[in-house]
Amino acid sequence: MKPLTLKRFVLLPLIIFSLIITTGCHILSHYSEDEVQQYINKNYPNLTYHLESQRNHTWQVTFDKYPQMPIEISEVMHTSAPVVPQVDRILITNIPLITVFPLMKNYITAEELSYATYDTSTLYIEMPIPYSAIQNQDVASFYNRMNQFSKEYANTYPDFKEKIFIRVIIKPSDGSDSPEEYRRIFRLSQY
Repeated sequence: MKPLTLKRFVLLPLIIFSLIITTGCHILSHYSEDEVQQYINKNYPNLTYHLESQRNHTWQVTFDKYPQMPIEISEVMHTSAPVVPQVDRILITNIPLITVFPLMKNYITAEELSYATYDTSTLYIEMPIPYSAIQNQDVASFYNRMNQFSKEYANTYPDFKEKIFIRVIIKPSDGSDSPEEYRRIFRLSQY
């Protein structure tokens, strides 16, 4: 074996081991059911619930107040501190997939709804929609319908409205960048 090959063979595992130690061994561990219960109790203190463990370190929580709406809680890797990145394993609540989309169907067309996705990295509902997909190309009416939806959501699920953000970007037909009036964030906590 050449000396250079031996160095790579020994140094690479040492570098990987030191990265794990400096970012913390916690990224290799997983949350226990007790820790998930603490997370729920902290974020939803006034709601009683039933918790069920699922595959891949996820849990399903069903709140007694919303029995028709099982919610998934899962672990994700989160990077913070841009200068010296710290990697943490955190818990997130995947509420919008179950609660938002069915209500949106009452206010926006199927084509408009097809552009809505849930981004687990930002915890936003992203809606990059072409101008041509908006019903009758009436932007004011579209924003009015989104506003009505936001009010209904806040009234239907008041315990979760703090967690929901919808970022809408309407893309002009000519392919240019969206002007500011074509960009809007709906924070359901405002309703």
